[in-house]
Amino acid sequence: LPLRPFVRNIIYSGIDLDELLAHDLPSVRRMVGDVAALFDAGQLQPLPHRSFPASDVDSAFRLMQTSDHVGKIVVSPPKTARIDVARAEFQSKPGLYLVIGGTTGLGFATAKWLAGRGATAIALLSRRGQVDADLAGAVSELQKAGVQVTALPLDVRDGDAVKAAVERLVADHGPVRGMVHAAVHLDDGLIANLTPERLWDVLSAKTDGIVNLEAALDDQPLDFFVAYSSASALIGSPGQAAYVAANTFLEGFMARRRKLGKPALAIGWGAISDVGILARDKQLGQRLRRTTGVSAISSAEALAHLGRLLSLGDAVGSVQYLTNMGRSAAADKLALLKSPTFAGLALMGAGQDQDAADEALLDLANKGPQEALAIVKNAMLREVASILRLPVDRIDPDRPLGEIGLDSLMALELHLALETSLGTQIALVGVGDRTLSGMAQTIVNQVCRAEAPADDGPTLAGEGAPSAVVATGAEPIGDQAAMPEQALRATHSGKFGQ
Repeated sequence: LPLRPFVRNIIYSGIDLDELLAHDLPSVRRMVGDVAALFDAGQLQPLPHRSFPASDVDSAFRLMQTSDHVGKIVVSPPKTARIDVARAEFQSKPGLYLVIGGTTGLGFATAKWLAGRGATAIALLSRRGQVDADLAGAVSELQKAGVQVTALPLDVRDGDAVKAAVERLVADHGPVRGMVHAAVHLDDGLIANLTPERLWDVLSAKTDGIVNLEAALDDQPLDFFVAYSSASALIGSPGQAAYVAANTFLEGFMARRRKLGKPALAIGWGAISDVGILARDKQLGQRLRRTTGVSAISSAEALAHLGRLLSLGDAVGSVQYLTNMGRSAAADKLALLKSPTFAGLALMGAGQDQDAADEALLDLANKGPQEALAIVKNAMLREVASILRLPVDRIDPDRPLGEIGLDSLMALELHLALETSLGTQIALVGVGDRTLSGMAQTIVNQVCRAEAPADDGPTLAGEGAPSAVVATGAEPIGDQAAMPEQALRATHSGKFGQ
């Protein structure tokens, strides 16, 4: 604050309303009543303001950062209480739990997770009926911990076989407390190439399976009835029409069960990194991210989310999704991602041009000085335009970034985005009166100097060139290199959504 007004013996006091609410509620009530009376009498008028719903708080902060508002910015709270999903915890009751498709992959990981949450008996059911050899040690550890683990062969498409298996398990271990249907049959291909037999094999593992399981467990005291679906049921997946159809059936089935007052939850997972298909084929995960924008999540992250959903019960919908998506050419091809529902994720506009630009950034050290500078400058123009929500042609690369409207938090956002795109750390401190062109030159100096052989000539010199290169060529901190750009931004801003 400027100090001149204090010459007139002005006092500036900071009042913490939270403390007043906690320690002197009668005074707060009295003051609020007095203010309300003044509004009723017309002696007080609302200040000029612009209101945002709580769900659009990001836009409220963006408006404040750009200083384009007049008066106050108001964020209206939701009409219903927010469910704090992050704090929710789940504990299994002692008893028997069934995991269909539980002898491998995410199914087995789910069984281990249930045992860790309190389950005392777990039945692993699959067509083979045998746990993968590399998981035998994990089964022994569960049994040593006092958990009864039973592996049985079962084709869930056979209703009589499902009923007989449930009756046998109940006789041996008592009533079933919960069921997870994680069985899957994959046979990808274009719709034109699918035969009725191929289509039905994919469908029946999920459709017939869930119908037969419901019938066999109808008289059991279930705490939960869960089916594993896929995020592809929501956004689509080229070449997986049968798989998408099967999962969509599961989701509709669970919605019907919930309406009948029965426990029901379908979860559409994204790719899982450390168990199942992607754990066996690392290149598949990289190809999946490149072609669809989906980055894998760990089984621990997925199961922690399952626990939060189960603890909330009917407070959450019967169909939920958890996936990790970033920019890719697929966003331009999948119609649903172009809808207003996904507008806040900023997945559009990446396309093949964006992919080519990202590849050019990663290969920066092999470009000529002027070409490298142009690539970095264009990348920074795109990022600054995205942060400020302005067209690229409105950004002057030779104007100080502070004058354009980039503050320190926005500069941090720019820094993180550039490090992710470049695949390396960069020394880029503050903005102030620096220009985008000058900062681009600094980045080129750093990257080229870090990659150049020791006997190379001097690197480019430009505005803001550092006297020493800090941490250039180092690997990114933690998992930032593996995170999609939008997920990284959402994590930084503290509002990662489902």
